[in-house]
Amino acid sequence: MARLDLSQRFPLRSRNVNRANQFSVPGHLDLLEFFESEPRHQEPSDGLWSYEISDNCGVTLRFAFNVFERSVETALSFADRLVSVVSHEEAHQMTLNGGKIECLFSSPGQQTSFVGRYPT
Repeated sequence: MARLDLSQRFPLRSRNVNRANQFSVPGHLDLLEFFESEPRHQEPSDGLWSYEISDNCGVTLRFAFNVFERSVETALSFADRLVSVVSHEEAHQMTLNGGKIECLFSSPGQQTSFVGRYPT
């Protein structure tokens, strides 16, 4: 699985980011295959990507991440009304495995994870 490496295209010279603390994410083609669409919004120079999936009942899930800020945000909407937003900081790694996306977060003294499954 290809990894998205922005260090060459968008140097971190203006950002206070240690390469050892970077957020490792899947490559563009892997994310395209997983979400079955292009990003809904992207600002590569800012490290931001956002994907959305919707169903026939009016439920929309937005999954956004920022590789420089090391953050992941999920937002759930119903009938164009925001229901819930959950933000995670200190992201370390995102992986895709079949219909599952997993993000690992770590900070001194704790580790957590987020696991999401693509609806079938």
